Amino acid sequence: MPQAAVVIVNFNAGAMLGDAVASVVEEVDRVVVVDNASRDGSAEEVARRWRGDRRVAVIARGDNGGFAVACNEGVRALGWGSGASGAADHGEDAVLFLNPDARCLPGCVASLLGELRSDPRIGAVGGMLVDAAGRELGGARRSAPSPWPAFVRATGLWRLSHRWPRAFPDFHQMHAQVPSGPQDVGSVSGACLMVRRRAFEQVQGFDEQYFLHCEDLDLCARVLEAGWRIRFAPGARAWHAVRGTTGGRTWATEWHKHRGMVRYYRRHLGGSHAAPVRWFISCAVWARFAVVGPCSIVSSLQRRARRAQSVAPTRLEPAPCLGTTLSCRHGCASSSPPLRP
Repeated sequence: MPQAAVVIVNFNAGAMLGDAVASVVEEVDRVVVVDNASRDGSAEEVARRWRGDRRVAVIARGDNGGFAVACNEGVRALGWGSGASGAADHGEDAVLFLNPDARCLPGCVASLLGELRSDPRIGAVGGMLVDAAGRELGGARRSAPSPWPAFVRATGLWRLSHRWPRAFPDFHQMHAQVPSGPQDVGSVSGACLMVRRRAFEQVQGFDEQYFLHCEDLDLCARVLEAGWRIRFAPGARAWHAVRGTTGGRTWATEWHKHRGMVRYYRRHLGGSHAAPVRWFISCAVWARFAVVGPCSIVSSLQRRARRAQSVAPTRLEPAPCLGTTLSCRHGCASSSPPLRP
């Protein structure tokens, strides 16, 4: 029976990349790591660790083309689609996109694959993202955003949803009770996303106009528009280190995130919604960026200062010399030559 392949896009994930590969390599046919010009040696370490293992391949890109570009390149390396790189097609019927700062917990891959195969109409399945304490993280289950929930999320008013859920609906569903079994949702997280091959090829993969953030929302929206279903499988759990590869909230990360939000809303709130509505939401997104952008710069400077303090050299007093008669470079007297520094 055809199995699944895994694509992991890496950018300076450090030791977490190897942990991500190790969490899935025994449960799938192949793992493709696409490295976006990392400088920390993480991709080279994976290549050394699995040298000679045909299940693991590392593709080194010369530049950082973004998440969507690298995901599509990894899929082509599997031999899928008309733009395949020439690699042998092993006939996998599903691909799991896994973040390099995530780890599939035991049974995760099998649960995702089982749910995907439970109904031929299911195009994509996402797992539950959890932290080290097992608490659910955001983004793993979301409804398809309509104009008002989109505005609430774009402006940060979603923080009021726990008090007034009807007035300020949040399309992120992490605050709702975890379902007892799989359920249909509007979108799932690209940090742990399994897509049926036919669905992925039908929508022609990720939209490469997204660099970072919102490309998973866009893919899910197009999968739904193509007539497929999207499922959230709470039994498939993956640990995720939030912002594990972006180094925390940076200006560049926020820029790409907000740019992606504008592109998503313009594309998927079009047609049935008036142009003023789309314009209003776009303005709200950029207004939010005007606030969080400068804050991200301050946060980056603070993190840099803390790192500098943690590695600052400690000033040491010169060690006393032994002896009493010969002069050393510290001005001490010694009866024998001083020890070489």
